[in-house]
Amino acid sequence: MTPTVTPTPDKTPPMTPTPTPPEPVPEPVTILLFGTGLASIGLAARRKFGKKGESGDEKEEE
Repeated sequence: MTPTVTPTPDKTPPMTPTPTPPEPVPEPVTILLFGTGLASIGLAARRKFGKKGESGDEKEEE
């Protein structure tokens, strides 16, 4: 009787494609976007609530 060779299972995991890393965002652009957002929030609040002393409701002059 001749011995039979049994194949061993492959222990390596299947290959998965590696995603390419995204392009890094330059730091000045990040700061510019953040500053623009803060400025727009400030302008929107200023329009909604108005500047102090502009409303004409001051009662100090009575």
